[in-house]
Amino acid sequence: MICKYSVDKNIIIVYSAAIMKELFRPALLLFTMAVWLAAGAATAGDLPASTPPQSDRLRSFIRIYEKAEAEPDSRMGRQALFAALDAGEEASDFLIGRLQSASGRPKEQAGAFLSYIGGRKAVDALLKAQQKDGSGNMAVFCALAMGSTGSKEDVQYLIKALKKGGSSGEKPAQTVAAHTLGLLKAKEAVDALAASLHKDGIGNGWASDAAQDAITWISGKKWKVPSAEGLPEEEKIIFHLFSEGFPYMEWGSAFKGDYSRYFENARKRVWQRNGRTWEIIPAARSKDASALINFRIHISPDGSRALVAVFRDWFVDGAPFSKSGGKPGIALAGFSGPISQIAYDCLLVKSGGEWKTKGVIMTWVY
Repeated sequence: MICKYSVDKNIIIVYSAAIMKELFRPALLLFTMAVWLAAGAATAGDLPASTPPQSDRLRSFIRIYEKAEAEPDSRMGRQALFAALDAGEEASDFLIGRLQSASGRPKEQAGAFLSYIGGRKAVDALLKAQQKDGSGNMAVFCALAMGSTGSKEDVQYLIKALKKGGSSGEKPAQTVAAHTLGLLKAKEAVDALAASLHKDGIGNGWASDAAQDAITWISGKKWKVPSAEGLPEEEKIIFHLFSEGFPYMEWGSAFKGDYSRYFENARKRVWQRNGRTWEIIPAARSKDASALINFRIHISPDGSRALVAVFRDWFVDGAPFSKSGGKPGIALAGFSGPISQIAYDCLLVKSGGEWKTKGVIMTWVY
């Protein structure tokens, strides 16, 4: 496995040549870097003169955003993203100003943060930027942010996004659009999703696999899980994800193993699926589970938003793939370096006392 590090002023690019060649294309790489790194961050002076007095949360976000610019590191970029989610839509005006005035990486960085915050104001600003520039990454940001709004116009935009060109491995915007349509339970999108699935076939790429996820979610079928009543909030979030589904929970393009038994190392338990029922089995180690799964959860101070990194690894010859040196043909696996694993970010909001998933996107976990 070959890891390279390339430093270019405000951005650190970390990639594994062996995995990237097979799994990633430039559009997705550019997008994930924009999401993770606080490159070219704005200063407080970029705020419009008419901006109302800043709250403590907004001031905290701007301070961390500026620090991320001075210390271009993936971990600092992640902290800035957490601060943006904590500030919520209060940070939208600041980021929209940057989106409109900046170019290159700073502009895409602002777009990435807006897509995680969501809301009508963010969606409209991202649409204008995408229409102006024709940026593939902005199309991804639009598709992610629309999970928070879901208007009829948004659904039509997402359906059209499914039909854009590119091979199955070069469809980050289509992949996010499919998952967002599934989360919105957009029944009018089923035919377009089925066509996407029929064209590529399940197991032939992220976009077609995402279409299968979406069709399953739209059907309204849930997985049965034990009751989460009385459990800590992080546990309620994990139970929600196993009940509602997360990307490739039951299938995947490159890993052809068993998706019915996950070992959750952080909590020392196995999630065993029988049909559509998940059972939790306490376990000190993985034993015969073929897949590892873990969750890194950030909940906003007001308890209204959560960002969950769902990341997995696979056992190869009895050891986790990320520690095995890597073998071709196994996807969604780790690789060495400070950004160590492919994952999915799940964006959740709490409504009526229940957690709901509003967005899903591939990212990195360190």
